[in-house]
Amino acid sequence: ALPWGLFGSRWRRDVPTLCINGSEDQFFGRRGSVSEDVVRRSKLSEVRKGDRPHITGDAGQRMSELGMTAAFVAQMEGGRHAMCPTHDLALRAIVTEFLAAPETCAGIPERWDQDGSRLRRR
Repeated sequence: ALPWGLFGSRWRRDVPTLCINGSEDQFFGRRGSVSEDVVRRSKLSEVRKGDRPHITGDAGQRMSELGMTAAFVAQMEGGRHAMCPTHDLALRAIVTEFLAAPETCAGIPERWDQDGSRLRRR
């Protein structure tokens, strides 16, 4: 059995899942966050037993390990925990695209313009 607390340990792998994190998120970000501090303070024996998952700040690695078929992780560079003031247009575009066709969310990057500025029309 998988240890409790691992993302997706009891979830179906085909449920459309969207994960949006800011690189500077003070709680879940990859740099200088609470989650990073938890890992740093964990005893090595706990990490080896699997009691503490490898925390990267988002669920991307775990989604990949699970083989999720309808998942998309967006890392907003410079974004903090509350990203609306700084990333509102990108958030709106990603959430709109996800809600329009959740089952195809893994293909969102292919639908962005080459310069990454906006989504192309289908």
